[in-house]
Amino acid sequence: MTYRVESLLRRLQRLPLKPEELGITQELALFQLELERGEVDEHLLEILEDRLQSIEEQLRSTPYLVPTSVVSDGQILLGNTAGGEEVRTSIGIGGSSWDHALLAGSVGQGKSVLSASLAIQAAETCDVVMIDSVNTFWKIEELRKRATLIDIRDLRQNQFDEIPGLYSCEQDEVVLKGLAQAYQMQLAEREMFEAAKELRALGSVDPISLRDYLAVKKYYGVSNRPRFRDTAVLHLSYLIDGTWPLFDCKKGMDLFEILSQGLVVLRLHSILGEHQAYIVRLLFDYLQLISRSSKRLERPLLLILDEAQLLLKSEANLAEKMLSLRHSRVHLCCCVQHPSLVQAEVLGNCQLHVCFSLLDERDRFNISKSLGLTQGQAASLMTLGRGQAVCFLSRSAWRRPFLLNSPVMEIAESAWKYERPTFLAELEWTPRVADRVSHRTDSKSQNADGVQARGKVPSSGLSEDEERLLRDVCTQAHEFSKLGDRFERVGIRSASVQRSVLRSLQSKGMIKTWDLAIGRGHPISLLEATDRSFEILKLSKWKSTRGVLPTRAATFVLKKKFEALTWTCVLEGLIEGKQVDLLLRHEGKLFTLEVAHSPDHEVFNARHCLASSEVVSHVVVCTGNKTQEAVEKRFSACSDLSSSKRIEILMLSKALGSWIPGLV
Repeated sequence: MTYRVESLLRRLQRLPLKPEELGITQELALFQLELERGEVDEHLLEILEDRLQSIEEQLRSTPYLVPTSVVSDGQILLGNTAGGEEVRTSIGIGGSSWDHALLAGSVGQGKSVLSASLAIQAAETCDVVMIDSVNTFWKIEELRKRATLIDIRDLRQNQFDEIPGLYSCEQDEVVLKGLAQAYQMQLAEREMFEAAKELRALGSVDPISLRDYLAVKKYYGVSNRPRFRDTAVLHLSYLIDGTWPLFDCKKGMDLFEILSQGLVVLRLHSILGEHQAYIVRLLFDYLQLISRSSKRLERPLLLILDEAQLLLKSEANLAEKMLSLRHSRVHLCCCVQHPSLVQAEVLGNCQLHVCFSLLDERDRFNISKSLGLTQGQAASLMTLGRGQAVCFLSRSAWRRPFLLNSPVMEIAESAWKYERPTFLAELEWTPRVADRVSHRTDSKSQNADGVQARGKVPSSGLSEDEERLLRDVCTQAHEFSKLGDRFERVGIRSASVQRSVLRSLQSKGMIKTWDLAIGRGHPISLLEATDRSFEILKLSKWKSTRGVLPTRAATFVLKKKFEALTWTCVLEGLIEGKQVDLLLRHEGKLFTLEVAHSPDHEVFNARHCLASSEVVSHVVVCTGNKTQEAVEKRFSACSDLSSSKRIEILMLSKALGSWIPGLV
């Protein structure tokens, strides 16, 4: 076999096309016969080579092919192909059907609008519940006209209400296991289960009565059970206070009623993120319970989860739950900004993928690996326009990704009017930058796949070293990293280059530098990105906890210390309805801890915490000497606080040493 024949066969194998889709079926059949005989016509070989070259050039210029097979045999309109053909799907039934769907894309590309269109169309044959975690669906007027809008705080939910045809102990086991996993208190699960069993024997059980029953429960002998009980009481109090009045069960609304009202938008924006994840987990558990009981859903149920990566990242066995829910006629549509946070098993269980523009490299890699995209297709994910997406329907006759133009952008015209500064501030979003990255088309700036060459970034004006460091600072997982660790991660080891990069970013207003005194020796340096950095890099700004960066970092390291001491520690816990930096419980005694970077509000915080008779000691940890002097001066001016033995003021370095809160 000659080299030309071997090269032709390799090129045929690399093409993402079937032989019948090449338009040269007869030539290939004749070529195969000649190969079997051992004789190949030179003229036929030239025809095949020319045809392959034209197909390869077409794929380089347009990475996605227009579907030639039918993708319009469903009731739900997704959009149009590049050729103008309608793309229709159906839920659970039909050739282009899907059980679970994934909508991925950066902020403002059209995920929520497409979700709204899917929900409105699916509501004709299914019950639809849209879980709105960041107030996105709530602002789309087309949904406000058609859907039932429910705020989570308007409900009165008791997850221990008996489900017909199900043993109460089986229900308690599922509910309490999910509660223990959500708040990392597996050791307390036994205590809660035993208390729930005793309360059911006395009458009824709900979260508030369970908390109160455990708080006064006595144990005899020496064991660890009181510590497990205290853990359960602390976390139950945190959950109840953070979601009040959700679990005030006097009115007792049945969750089953919400799941069978047609089209419902359930707003979770009014409660904290960790409680949002638990509410969604509780919904999953409830659906599994009713699938095993005599209670049944009359129609299929479509659950649309906004910002689903927050749940998918923390839920270890979500893939297994997705499979079990599918057999119960429950279907999921997950909207995610960062597919890199989603498990591969979850991506594999989705039969419909709609991917809008992705700016993060890790997200593009994850989607490309899942959908089997070529390098050119993966590079094009960054350049998609608003409302343009890559669609993949695994059950359709067309088994490869294609471009989708969504016509449902029209229903969102009334929603975009909310994108004014006040509304963005309310949602804590970073405004989108209209100008996209300008891609040069000359060979010096791009390679064959359209990927930009290394060097200056035209859209931001930053050098390669500056952009790498800035992207590391903008990553939430590295929020409390030391300056030296950041330079090591991005590969900048020259001291002169490090100083130059820092000076340049500071002068451009991209970063803030903080010093934090931890332990002995020199203080550590922390970097914080400004709003301008997120705008320049076209990244969505993540929501931080309370206070400036030194306060958050000090709270983080203090939490790690007390967790290592096996104390029960709750970040931003609630005491008398007010948040404090740390709630600590040890041997049945409760301590409150506030980290102070300035003396403001510390007197008010101390008075509020000490108003609770349960608090043994209130500790103020100061990040600097000047802060400690100012706090002590303000406390000494208050007669009720200066003489209190329940107040302790100290430096952060001492708090991280051998110091333990005093027991009064």
